[in-house]
Amino acid sequence: MNNGAWNHQRPSCEAVECEGSPPEVALASTTILGSAYQDIALYTCQDSYIPDNEPISFCQHTGNWSSSYFTCTTRSPCNSNPCVNGGTCTVNGSRSHVHVLQATLVQRVMKSSARVTATPV
Repeated sequence: MNNGAWNHQRPSCEAVECEGSPPEVALASTTILGSAYQDIALYTCQDSYIPDNEPISFCQHTGNWSSSYFTCTTRSPCNSNPCVNGGTCTVNGSRSHVHVLQATLVQRVMKSSARVTATPV
């Protein structure tokens, strides 16, 4: 259809699958929640570390996993619950918990195919 005329070929759709594994991140493990287009891989930092951005990678339309734009950084005593020594931590007045953040990310992705934006709850 280079000249604007219909060539009588029917358009077709093909499923996109991401091959291989998402990018590795130092001090993190990966849980792949599917490998089809828009599926996600969720990262979990090792104990005593927290992600400094969204710990997630998406299966893209190209069949490749998106880059992960976070690192696992050392947790300060009051960055994330559970706090050290059994304390309760707050960040800017609100509770922050890595596992709750991850659950929120998964719920938002399941409800919408839009870009995930998560804030600690």
